[in-house]
Order: sequence, then structure tokens, then C-alpha cells
Amino acid sequence: MYDVVAYDDTVWTLEAYLPRADDVRGANLALVRLQKTYNIPMQELMSGIVSGRRAQPLGQRDVLHVGLTAVAANQPDDAIVWLEAGLGHNNSPLVHRQHFYHALARAHATV
Repeated sequence: MYDVVAYDDTVWTLEAYLPRADDVRGANLALVRLQKTYNIPMQELMSGIVSGRRAQPLGQRDVLHVGLTAVAANQPDDAIVWLEAGLGHNNSPLVHRQHFYHALARAHATV
């Protein structure tokens, strides 16, 4: 038999280490600022190779979320750059193109 209190304590402890929605938004906006400030080519960011150093590549879903975060933060020009780059990005998991077009329409509507 499982101890419900111990299970709840374990879940509570694990949740304390997981990023919250604000953390994810902040990380997305940081990527937008880094790309723009240092003029990092989008292909480098998406492939995970920046200045010759290898990191985890970004999938289409990641790029879409960065673009959507930029739209929500009223940075439509930055969002358009990310969303257009994501349309041509073929890294998995694949996102239906319609999601990118919808996000691009939202970004263009706020320009």
C-alpha cells in the first residue's frame, strides 16, 4: 500500500525543481535578445552550433514557442524572424505549418 502523504511530498519536491511558465517565457525572450544583439544566424541557433560550440538543437516546436513568446511580448519583428525561420526548419518534432502561419498572421497584425 502506498503512503499518499509521502507521494504528495515527493511530487511537491519534484515540482520545486521544474521550470514554471514564467521561466520558460524568460528563456525564450533571452534567446530572442541574444540572437538580435549578437546577430547570431538563425540556422546556427536552430542547429545548436553557435561560435563553433555544440549544444542541443532547437526543434520546430521550440522555434514556434520562441516566436509565440515574442508575439505575446509585443516584439512582432523578432517574432517574424523566428517564425519564418521555423517554417523552413526540418528538425523533429515537426509542427504543422498551419501553426506557423497562424502565428505569423498574429505577428504581422501587431506590426
